[in-house]
Amino acid sequence: MIVPYGLLHYIERLSVRHQANRKVAFLFATNMCYCYNRFRGKFLPHHFTEVNHMIEMKVKTVTVDIGGNFTVLLVDKEKEKMVLPIVIGGLEAHNIVMPIQGVEPPRPMTPDLLKTAIEKLGGVVEKVVITSIKGNTYYAEIHINQNGQSIVLDSRPSDAIALAVRCDIPIFMNRWLVEFTYDTSDIQLS
Repeated sequence: MIVPYGLLHYIERLSVRHQANRKVAFLFATNMCYCYNRFRGKFLPHHFTEVNHMIEMKVKTVTVDIGGNFTVLLVDKEKEKMVLPIVIGGLEAHNIVMPIQGVEPPRPMTPDLLKTAIEKLGGVVEKVVITSIKGNTYYAEIHINQNGQSIVLDSRPSDAIALAVRCDIPIFMNRWLVEFTYDTSDIQLS
């Protein structure tokens, strides 16, 4: 049975929290491993998208390497000990950096247009969630509330992050993605 590291970390914390009832923790862990192996990470129970099973992140910086590849570095907001690097394109990097630097474009960029459209249709963007990774591709969701109705849009992380910095909303990462993070001591951040 394959047990992904992020799930192993979650199970370890769960068993520590429920030391008095290790049998419950073990049964839960076994069930989660079964779900992961059956669906190979394509399915996570709905409670994994609740805020208590996510880590709040913030944009630390956008970097470019010698080859011209851009990476947005998200760090955990609470301790700034974990770094989640997500490789993005040049235009996407530009869309993320502009509002952070306080630059107003002469005409609306695509994330500006999306923000305006959501607001004009009576919606409020609540949060962005980096949900999963398949291969080398991260997946994200944009959570919107429109007249009390919850709407979730599938999104590329770069577009979701660009919208999040414009709307000043939280960016979350599913806790099981912790296996794809680096410690800040491993990466030199400026």
